[in-house]
Amino acid sequence: MTSLDKGDLQFQSNQLIFTGDLETRTLKLDRIVDVDMFTDAIKINIENRQKPVYFKNLNGRLWFTFITVFQSIDFSDDNWSESMSDYLGQIARLTEEENISYENSASFKAEEKLNEAKDKVFGFFKRNK
Repeated sequence: MTSLDKGDLQFQSNQLIFTGDLETRTLKLDRIVDVDMFTDAIKINIENRQKPVYFKNLNGRLWFTFITVFQSIDFSDDNWSESMSDYLGQIARLTEEENISYENSASFKAEEKLNEAKDKVFGFFKRNK
């Protein structure tokens, strides 16, 4: 994976806006067909686009939750704001479920073991200075 640009990713009610050093890009939520989350990134597959778009150095679980929940909201219906607290509750619940799922995953356990090994190596070199 090659980094093409760096910048800010913003969330609006019906789209994501990436403002980078080289380009600005908007991604309409209704054109997103799939979102995959990683520890510090998300991968977004977009309708009529062959290659997915990756955004890294962000909370993948949080962005995944926002995108999937807000895709289900019909903003053309004026009553959407009345049920916003329900959607915020869904976001909180989905985020908690994803956090628990990740903490029970093999990836999380492998990451913990890797961090423990890294700490031991760093500790070894600090003692031998």
